[in-house]
Formats: sequence, structure tokens, C-alpha cells
Amino acid sequence: INTQSKGTIALPIKYGVGFGFQKGERWLVLADYIVQQWGDYRENNISKGFNNSHTVALGTQYIPNPEGGYLKRINYRLGLRYTQTMLVLNSNQVAEQVLT
Repeated sequence: INTQSKGTIALPIKYGVGFGFQKGERWLVLADYIVQQWGDYRENNISKGFNNSHTVALGTQYIPNPEGGYLKRINYRLGLRYTQTMLVLNSNQVAEQVLT
């Protein structure tokens, strides 16, 4: 391993925006949008051919009865996320889909 190598790396900027909405004590809905400018990534002024990544995420939480017994106070959550990653394989941008 050569620990004396010198060079420069230009890391991408990441932007995001999100919002949430709560209805009473039972419902909560959240959304996020994130973009990271991987197209600007450089190692020693050389582009690595990455694309910008984009992520959309949605989530919700439901509490049946916040004042009830233990089973009625459990938080039930559901989340969805879709990401177009920075990677391109066979001329296609790799996508990631997640359900939680």
C-alpha cells in the first residue's frame, strides 16, 4: 500500500427537502426528496461517469389509541423509498426500491 500518494477528490453536494403532517395523536405522514450530484464527482480532475442520484421516501405512522392499553398504543409504521442510484450498468441507471 502506497500511503504517500497525493491527489484530489471532489465530493458531490447533497440537497434534500422534507415535510410532515400530523393529524391528532394517531396519524403521522412524512415525505422526503433528496438529490446528490454524483455527476460532479471527480478523482484527480477525472470524472468517474456517475449520474446524479435521486431519492423519494414516504412514511406513515398510526397509533390505534394513544390513551389505551399497551396493544392499542403500539406504533404501526410503513415506509416506501425509491432511489435512482449514481451507478450505471449496461447504459441503465441502477434503481433501488425499499418497503419497510
